[in-house]
Amino acid sequence: MSANLSDLVDLLLRIRPYASIAHHLPGRVRLKIGLGVLGALKGMPLDLRLADLRAFQGIGEVRVNMAALSAVVSYDPSIVPNDFWRQCLTLADADLREMVARVLRPL
Repeated sequence: MSANLSDLVDLLLRIRPYASIAHHLPGRVRLKIGLGVLGALKGMPLDLRLADLRAFQGIGEVRVNMAALSAVVSYDPSIVPNDFWRQCLTLADADLREMVARVLRPL
């Protein structure tokens, strides 16, 4: 996988206006994603874009269900803090870039 942090942050910035946390347990988060995300991604399938998360330490399985407009991300809470996901949706752009760079390391 050839994902890099800058691309990942750009993806998060594009999808977060359409995303919310539907369910969260340490090690697993389910995001609800609004249909408007399709326009924000400019034709790139969401499942292929979110699969890039797997290129980082601490991120396990990433499953996207477009029929349900949701994504489930399994992660290692000893590497990725539980609050990471809420912060991905709420931090200011520059703070998000800093937080992602601090937490995620490419494989």
